[in-house]
Amino acid sequence: MATQKTPEDGAAPAAKDERVTFSVPSDKHPQIAKAQREFIASIADRVEKGEPFARAAERKLIAGILRAWAKQIPDALPNTQGGSARIDPGYAAIHFACLVNGQGRSKEEATAELAALYGASPEAVAEAIAKFEAPAMRLVPRKSTSSTG
Repeated sequence: MATQKTPEDGAAPAAKDERVTFSVPSDKHPQIAKAQREFIASIADRVEKGEPFARAAERKLIAGILRAWAKQIPDALPNTQGGSARIDPGYAAIHFACLVNGQGRSKEEATAELAALYGASPEAVAEAIAKFEAPAMRLVPRKSTSSTG
């Protein structure tokens, strides 16, 4: 019967990292970035076409891309002027849909919350997001309302 050698202190041998590492000249990086963008774009095309992702590795990749994107969202707004920045009404509509569909708030409550957040009247918020509200509501899934009884 074969036995594994262990260090003198009795600990298990350290696992060796067998990955090969190398560097790339900075003038070559645009080629790598282009290939990665094309690959991610091809996945996006498949998502838009409704093609299934049967392999777990593909689903994990998509989840990883989305998580990386979420981490990239800055806490501080870029291009601020006087401590504030212009908010895209489409993004405000998605925020609205998250409050309504995701958190179960009424549309009136969600509008009031956004108005307070953006320093605007509820009417101005409703007018700004009106064009984007329906698509945003379809985008954000409704929170499941299962009752236990």
